[in-house]
Amino acid sequence: MKKYIGLFLCLAIVISCEHSSQLSSFDYKDLKKAPVLSLEDVFEPIKFIPLKTTDSHNISNILKVCMTEDSFYILTVNPFGIFRFALDGSLISTISVEGRAEGEYLIPTDIAFSKADNVLYVTDIARGIMKFSSDGTYLSTVSSTTKYKNRQFVISDSGSIIENVLNVSGNERDAIVELSQEGDTLNYVPNKLFFDCVTPVALPNHHSLRKYAGEVLYNPSYCDTIYSYKSGQLIPKYAFNFPHHITKEDLRDFYSNISDKQFIMEFAEDSKNLYLSIFDRSWNYSHYVLKKTDGIIYRGDFRLSDSFDTEFSPRWQNEGWLIDVLDPSTINYGYTRDITDDARQRAYSYLSSVGIEGITMESDPIIMLAKAK
Repeated sequence: MKKYIGLFLCLAIVISCEHSSQLSSFDYKDLKKAPVLSLEDVFEPIKFIPLKTTDSHNISNILKVCMTEDSFYILTVNPFGIFRFALDGSLISTISVEGRAEGEYLIPTDIAFSKADNVLYVTDIARGIMKFSSDGTYLSTVSSTTKYKNRQFVISDSGSIIENVLNVSGNERDAIVELSQEGDTLNYVPNKLFFDCVTPVALPNHHSLRKYAGEVLYNPSYCDTIYSYKSGQLIPKYAFNFPHHITKEDLRDFYSNISDKQFIMEFAEDSKNLYLSIFDRSWNYSHYVLKKTDGIIYRGDFRLSDSFDTEFSPRWQNEGWLIDVLDPSTINYGYTRDITDDARQRAYSYLSSVGIEGITMESDPIIMLAKAK
C-alpha cells in the first residue's frame, strides 16, 4: 500500500551488535513464496472510528496516533498541531499551539503517552522534549545536556526517554540516545554509517521505534533487521536477509538506485504475531505476518475490500491494539496515483457497509483499530 510520503530524511545506519540466540532469521526469497492470509484470517473485525472536528480544526495528514485508556492523541501536519479525541472520535481539545512562547511547539516530530506518570510527551526539533498532563496542561521541558535534533522516541517502563536522533545530514554521531527525565544521557548507540546528504529526498515516513510489553524494538532506516534495545545495547531479534541492501552510494542518488532495493517500512508486534510492511521496488509495499505459534511467515492481503485498493497497515500500536487511519480525502492512495470519482464512491460505499455514513472527501480521517485473532 502506498502510504503518506513526506519530505523526510535521507539517512541510513548499520549497527554492529553481538548476535543472540533469540535471533530469528529468514530469507527474503522465501517470504516472496509465502502463503497468503486475508485481513479476516489475521484480525478480529476492524473498529472504524470517524474523527469529528469543527470547521476550524478539520485535519488531515496524520503523523502519529497515541491511544490511551480514554483518548486518542493525534499529531497532524495539516494543520500543524496536536489534538485529543475521545474514543468515540469526538474532539476534546487541542494540545498547546504552534508558537515561540514557553509551552508552545514549533516543529513537533513525535508524541508518546506514558501511563506510568499519565503524561503526554512531545518531541520538538526546536524545543526539545515537552511534557503535558493528560488534559493538555503544559508541565515542563526536558533540558538535554546535548543538542540532539530528536525525531522519534518512546518512553521506557522506567521512565527514560529513548530517541532516534538521526537527522538529514547523514553525519550524526549517534543513532539512539537514552535520556533521564532530567535530560542526562544514560546510554547511546553510535551511528556507524556516515554519508554526505546535500538535499533531503522524498521518502516514506519510517516508524523506527516500537514498544510492546515493556520491550523496545528498533529498526534502522533501510535495514532488514529489527533489534531489541536495552541499556545502550541492540540485540538482533528478527532478520530478513534482503538481497539488495541500501548503501551510502544509493542514498547519494536515491531515485536512480532504489528500484531494486527492499527495506522494512513499518513493523509492529503483539503476543501472537510480528507484522511487517516491506518496501519492494517501484514504491510498492508488501505486508507479511510472522506467526509466533509456528514461526511461519505469511503474505498479508490486507485490503479492506475487493472493491477498492486500500489496505489496513498497523502503523502504530497500543498494547494489543493495532492502529491505522483512513483519510477520505486521499483514501490512502499515493500522491502519484489519480483518485477517480468511481474509486471514491466505492470507498464510501464500503464505509457505509460497515456503518460509517455521510463520508465525503472533506471528512476528517477515520481511525481503524484491529486485534489479532
